[in-house]
Amino acid sequence: RGSSTVDLTGGTAQVVVGSKDDDTVTTHAWAMLLIWQYWVPLAILVKGAGGLICKGSVFGYPIPFVIHVFMMIIAMILTTVFAAIALTEFDDDADYSHRELGIAILVIGWV
Repeated sequence: RGSSTVDLTGGTAQVVVGSKDDDTVTTHAWAMLLIWQYWVPLAILVKGAGGLICKGSVFGYPIPFVIHVFMMIIAMILTTVFAAIALTEFDDDADYSHRELGIAILVIGWV
């Protein structure tokens, strides 16, 4: 994976080849996208609308809530795994403070 610089006024472009493995970056990106755009909202939907479908309970907790908690724990474990891969495999040159934002989201998620 590399980066590119485009000079619109001068009409030039420059591509810089980096040392990042494209497959690792792509895997990280897709995993985080699927987790946070689909899995987490689905977990929230299960908690909110699940009571309309299922009225039972497990250890005194409504079943939709238990499923929601299980799904969120899976989401945070997977987020931690893919964040660890990003922190160990990627350089510190991510644009727009992506690294810092990712760490903040990870910490807030576990809190």
